Amino acid sequence: MYDCHRRSARHPRRHQHRAHRRRPGGRGPGLRRPLRLLIERLTLDDAQTAEVAKILGDLRLEREQAELDRRRASSTLADLISGDVLDAAALASAAEVRVTAATRERDATISTIERIHALLSPEQRLKLSTLMRSGPFAL
Repeated sequence: MYDCHRRSARHPRRHQHRAHRRRPGGRGPGLRRPLRLLIERLTLDDAQTAEVAKILGDLRLEREQAELDRRRASSTLADLISGDVLDAAALASAAEVRVTAATRERDATISTIERIHALLSPEQRLKLSTLMRSGPFAL
């Protein structure tokens, strides 16, 4: 078994264990990049930080679920194509799964924007809109 605590001479970071990337103090890998960016640029207080973390976590989970649904639908479509006879009802059902996933993702994005808008001050909303326009942050 490879010792993950030793670095290979050819690939110094290839086998590096995730624990090596954690922040000092053993608090896990730290905050996710979008949240760190918002905390720094918008000067969020602790309550805002906690709520924005929850909001972005909800959006991330919804997007991951939508991606999973899309992959399952694509697999179903591939199975349907390989068959001798095309089942129109199953085809419509698989296509509907993709539409539903896109709709749920859209709704989650709208909810995220509404929740963040209500949480931020007018100055913070202006800074956030600038970040979204210039590219460092996107929803």
